[in-house]
Amino acid sequence: MRDLARTMASTKITAHQEMFNPEVHPFGEITILAVDSMTTRRAIWDNLKADAAVRLMVEARMGVSEIRVMCMCPADPAKRYEATLYTAEESVAGACQTQTTVVATACATASFIVWSVIEFLGGNPPVNEMILALAGRRPMITTSFRPEPAGETL
Repeated sequence: MRDLARTMASTKITAHQEMFNPEVHPFGEITILAVDSMTTRRAIWDNLKADAAVRLMVEARMGVSEIRVMCMCPADPAKRYEATLYTAEESVAGACQTQTTVVATACATASFIVWSVIEFLGGNPPVNEMILALAGRRPMITTSFRPEPAGETL
């Protein structure tokens, strides 16, 4: 994903493949969450939402054949995003780490993340939530946490 973003958006990506610690790795202007644990998502969000330096947070979740990418400007009201954070006990044990999803679903997820960043860097407000069923069970759904500018429709 880092190489794809660097090529497409001419932007520097700093990846941290280690346990989250905001004191060691401060958040960047654009922060991407790609974690497997709801507990970790909550901990990151609780630290990130008050950080004025973060202009965009992109968070991805994936299952065997479904992608969910959420984009949030932490300065905006965040109650709807916070409602998507649940406890580890409430989460469904999925097969997100099987060979079925590792390559195909991860590549598709990375593409959605990169396009979200490209659009944001181009001055466009983020599409706050994208859900895509890769196996044809449901169509793609996009939602926005705030009203669209007057005269624009999706």
